[in-house]
Amino acid sequence: MTELHIQGLMIPKFGMFFLKNDENFKSYASAKIIPDDNLTGEFAIELGHIPGKESVMAYFENRTLVDDNGHRSSKQSLKLGYITENSIGIGGNLELSELGDENVKLNLIAGIFFGVYKK
Repeated sequence: MTELHIQGLMIPKFGMFFLKNDENFKSYASAKIIPDDNLTGEFAIELGHIPGKESVMAYFENRTLVDDNGHRSSKQSLKLGYITENSIGIGGNLELSELGDENVKLNLIAGIFFGVYKK
């Protein structure tokens, strides 16, 4: 798989991914290389219980960036909520982010989310 992201400049990302959707569960994992000055690696994991009918939903995501200097940043997000028959989800979100390698700066945010979740 090759991705091309536009973030001010064109940033190519090369890597592999795994995706599996069952009736109510989603699993996704990826490993990518970003060929920049420090040769950055990006790793992602997503796990979710997102039913196709009105029910409780849960979603977890972890994203990590590393380069030849070590850990650059990580973000973990946990969403717990309710999904309607129309695939609209609403609930609470807890997000933890880490920045840096040695003197890691932590940031914790709690809030609500609202979105459309399709399989």
